[in-house]
Amino acid sequence: MFNGRLHGWHKRNYVDMTSLITKVKVLDAIADRKTLSILNMIASSNSKSDMLITQLGLSRKQYYSRISLLLKVGMVKRHQGRYFLTSLGKVSRFALMKFEQTIDEAVKGYWTLKAIDLMLESSITEEECKRIISTLTNSEEIKNALTKIEVKVSRVGNRNRNEDQIAPEPVIISAVNATDK
Repeated sequence: MFNGRLHGWHKRNYVDMTSLITKVKVLDAIADRKTLSILNMIASSNSKSDMLITQLGLSRKQYYSRISLLLKVGMVKRHQGRYFLTSLGKVSRFALMKFEQTIDEAVKGYWTLKAIDLMLESSITEEECKRIISTLTNSEEIKNALTKIEVKVSRVGNRNRNEDQIAPEPVIISAVNATDK
């Protein structure tokens, strides 16, 4: 139980972990283009607030309301007047970069994906479909999405926990083909 002492942490940097951080809260924090720009600028430099505000062309209110949200969610921390990404911030940023890369590949291959859609509407077998997808696209993420591979998450420990919350217990992840369900 928290006894009021922060053991070396400054109270202004303390995130109340009793209100669990959820995927939705993390995604809400970075859904705004300006907030995402702040996160990227913090990741690429250790500039002070005034420099970040100037570089991003934001008003002080815009900047501080967004940085406050990133602090509250636990994606950034402040130390000696500078902001740094936390581990959650680094992992989230990496996942976003991977997501953006996959979306970029999908947009670049838009007409290929349209052709695949047309082929899927015809009466071809699942094996033919997988072979065509494998031939037409080079991206493993896109191949996996098109061949209906899903990620199944099973939790060790408390199974009544809200699935949206970041759980303290270990998580076992395995890829399962949707047709195996």
